[in-house]
Amino acid sequence: MVGNLLDKLIGVFSPKSELQRMAAREMVHKVRHQYAASKNTLQSGAWNPHDPKVNTVIANSIATLRSRSRQLVRDMPAMATALDRVEQFTVGNGICLQGRVKDPTTGKLAQGVNQKIEDAWKRWCDEADAAGRLHFYEIQQLACRSEIEVGEYVVVKQHTKAKGRFLPFQLLVLEPDQLNGYGATPLPGNDLHQGVEYDKRTGKAQAYYFEDPERWKTPLRIPANQVVLGFRTLRPYQLRGVTPLAPVILLAHQLRDYLEAEIATAQKAARWLAFVTSQDPAATMQAFGALATPMHEAQGGEKYTMEMGHAIVDFLRTGESVQIANHNRPGDSFEPFVKFIMRSFAAAVGVSYELVSGDYYDAKYTAARVSRNDMLKGVKVRRGRLIRQLCENVRREFMDWAVVSGKLDLPNYMVNREHYHRCVWMEPGMEHLDPLREGRAEQDAVAAKLRSPQEVLQARGRDPEQVLDEWTEWKQMLDERGLNDPIEKSAIKTNPAAVADQGGQPNAHK
Repeated sequence: MVGNLLDKLIGVFSPKSELQRMAAREMVHKVRHQYAASKNTLQSGAWNPHDPKVNTVIANSIATLRSRSRQLVRDMPAMATALDRVEQFTVGNGICLQGRVKDPTTGKLAQGVNQKIEDAWKRWCDEADAAGRLHFYEIQQLACRSEIEVGEYVVVKQHTKAKGRFLPFQLLVLEPDQLNGYGATPLPGNDLHQGVEYDKRTGKAQAYYFEDPERWKTPLRIPANQVVLGFRTLRPYQLRGVTPLAPVILLAHQLRDYLEAEIATAQKAARWLAFVTSQDPAATMQAFGALATPMHEAQGGEKYTMEMGHAIVDFLRTGESVQIANHNRPGDSFEPFVKFIMRSFAAAVGVSYELVSGDYYDAKYTAARVSRNDMLKGVKVRRGRLIRQLCENVRREFMDWAVVSGKLDLPNYMVNREHYHRCVWMEPGMEHLDPLREGRAEQDAVAAKLRSPQEVLQARGRDPEQVLDEWTEWKQMLDERGLNDPIEKSAIKTNPAAVADQGGQPNAHK
C-alpha cells in the first residue's frame, strides 16, 4: 500500500514514471506468486511451449503418430510383443456375457431366462462380423489392439437383409483413418472436426463422416448412435483418441536405429581376426602366396590383407607389433541402455519389462507379484473401458434386435428393458504365480468370509454356475461307475482332521 501511494505521488509530477513503476510492481507480484515450475530461470532456458486446444494438437499429429506407431509395431519385436501382451491380458479368449435377470416374484436368478439370453448371444457372436470372418470376441481383441496401436477403434452397427442369419444385426469394423469430414456440411448448430460432427455447446458427437468408396470426395454421414468410436479421454471436449505409445515413439525409433547400427558394426568388426607384422615381408608374402591380396594404402606402399572364411588378417608394415583383434562389441553400455528404453515403453503400454523383453533372469517372486498387481490395475481400467464403450453398447442393440425378430421371448421387454439388461461380463482369468501359496490364501479368505467363492472363481475366469454344473456331472459319472471321489480322499489324507467329518477318528500326529 505504501508503494502504491508513492507511485501516485510520483505520478503527480511524472505520469510516465508512475505507469512504469506500476507495471514493474505488477510483474514483481506475478513472479512472487507463481509455481516454481512456471518461472523462467536459467535452468528452464527459453522453455515456453505453446498449449493449443486438445483437438488442434491431435489433428496436427494423429496421422503421423498412427503411421509411426504402426511401423514400429511391424518392425520391432518388443513393440509387437507389448501389444500382444496387452491384448492377451485385457481380452484373452474373450469377455463373455452372463445374464443376471431375476425373477420379480422370488427375487432369485431366473435361470431359464438367463440361459435363453446367453444362448442367443453365443449364436449371434458367431455371425457378428459383417465380413463374416471375425467372432465377436475377435472384434474385442481387434478393438483393444487398435486402441493401443493408434489410440482408437471404430465399429459401425448395421442392419442387414442377408438371408440365413440368426439376426439382421451385424458389426462393421473400420480403420480410424476412414473418418474424414472433407467436403461435408454439418447440421445447423453443430460443428465438424476430423470427421466428427458434434454439438458446440456440449461436445457430444452427433454424427460421424466416413470416406465413401462409391462417391469420391463425398463423405458418408452416419448418426452417432450407430457408431462406436472408442478411445481414452484425456481432456474435456476431446473428439479423437491418441495412442499411449506417443511418449515413447521417438525412443523406440532411436532404439531400432541403435540396434541396427550396433549389429552392422559388430558384423564388420568380427571379420577382422588379426593384424600380422613381419621383419621379412617378402618371405611372409611368399609363404602365403596368392592368399594375400594387395590393397592400395593412402600413405604410400601397399597394404596386404588375407581373407580366411569370414575373417580378415591384416599384414602391416615392418616394425609394428602383432596383435589379435579384440572387438568389444557391443560395449558395456549396450545392455543398460536397451533395458532403459524397453522399460520406458513397457511402462507406457502398461505391462512389465519382463513381459516385453522375455528376460526373467533377475525376476523374483515378490517383484513379479508387485509388477503383476500394478499391471492388472491398468488392465482392469482398460478392460472396463472396452466393456462400457463397445460390449455394453453392442449388447443392448443385440437385445432389441433379438426381441423384435422373435428370437427372444421376453414378456414386457419394451416396457421394462432394464429388468432384462441385468448382466455381468466374465473377464479372462490369470494363472497364479505360486499356485500353492496363492491357492491357500484364497481358501483362507473364503473361510474367513473376506471373499466369496464366486469372486475367486471369476478372478480365475470361470463361471461359478458352470463350475457347479461340472462338479455335479463329475459326481454323476463317478456314481454311474461305482467309483469313489479321489479328490475327497486326497483332501482327507492331507487334512487328518477331516476324517472326523467322515465318521472316523482323527489321526494322531506329532
